[in-house]
Amino acid sequence: ERVFFRDFARRDIVLIAGLAISILLAVLVAIVTRSQAQIRQANLDLQRNQKELQTIYDTASVAIAFIGAYGLIRRANQRMAQMFDTPLNRLQGSLYVDRVHPDERTAAIRNVEGLMSGAITFADLQRHYRRDGGGDFWGHLTSVRVADSEGRPAGLVAVIADVTDLKE
Repeated sequence: ERVFFRDFARRDIVLIAGLAISILLAVLVAIVTRSQAQIRQANLDLQRNQKELQTIYDTASVAIAFIGAYGLIRRANQRMAQMFDTPLNRLQGSLYVDRVHPDERTAAIRNVEGLMSGAITFADLQRHYRRDGGGDFWGHLTSVRVADSEGRPAGLVAVIADVTDLKE
């Protein structure tokens, strides 16, 4: 009789343990499935937001650029290429300060360095620029430093509005 109860108790423990493991696995599968659905939705939301921002970027009436840590124009919109009278692929990869009129280049270098170092938090000024096709124009520049996730300078966002007509 005791052997029967002992075997019965062991079988119950094995069955209960098996049931518990099955329940835990079912819960784990449900959590993973839900997490994957949330990740898919987050990716869809991110793609939608990126498309919206790209549309704003592409249709803006002002020049918008991301200037990398070494002063290179890493990304620019088509309006910036039009302002500087140069193809977009030539504009990207060029030095921002080379686009500034020689009379203001020293001040531009100081501003870029100040923004990158954090000594200047925001630039809001008028600047004289050169066009690749000859000639020049005046731009109202606003710029701010962009930091990476650890707070290190990643570059600058620059927005330039052509104000030549207002200067003349």
